Amino acid sequence: MKILYGVPGEGMGHATRSRVVIEHLLKNHDVKVVSSDRAYKFLHQIFGDRVIEINGFHLAYKNSKVSKLKTLTTTLTTAPKNLLFNYKKYSALTESFAPDLVISDYESFSFLFAKKYDIPLLSIDNIQVLSRCELDIKIPSEEKNNYQIAKTITLAKVPGAFDYFITTFFQTALKKNTYYFSPTHN
Repeated sequence: MKILYGVPGEGMGHATRSRVVIEHLLKNHDVKVVSSDRAYKFLHQIFGDRVIEINGFHLAYKNSKVSKLKTLTTTLTTAPKNLLFNYKKYSALTESFAPDLVISDYESFSFLFAKKYDIPLLSIDNIQVLSRCELDIKIPSEEKNNYQIAKTITLAKVPGAFDYFITTFFQTALKKNTYYFSPTHN
């Protein structure tokens, strides 16, 4: 089976989790990876030319905190160039690799690729816990706005996946087609 696997470039948690999954998949499947920034560099060192560099989303920081306004303006400013760059990657990828399945670890390029070409999509990440689970926790009033923003982004990030695999240490009620996996699962 041919699999396209998308890994976001922000942070390294997605990349380190995906590395383990990709190594496992490569035992029986042909896998291509799309990623950006630090995650691209990390994964490219391990998997070489299987990893294709794309332009990804960036968080902007001010005083060691995510700046919502700066993140929004940076995204809007860089979007045209990034879309053109990634469109060229779409074209090259469709000519050289026709995946049977797409896996997104909270990554947009792979999600959009799956939707554009009507390819089955799986989501593997920890963040979907915000949108795919019934959380019974009290959100502090000063964090309710941040929580709602994170949940809204998560709802929009990988909608309509065939299945959602969530890595987490706790379990709660799940929505349809959603499954838990402990990060220590063998």
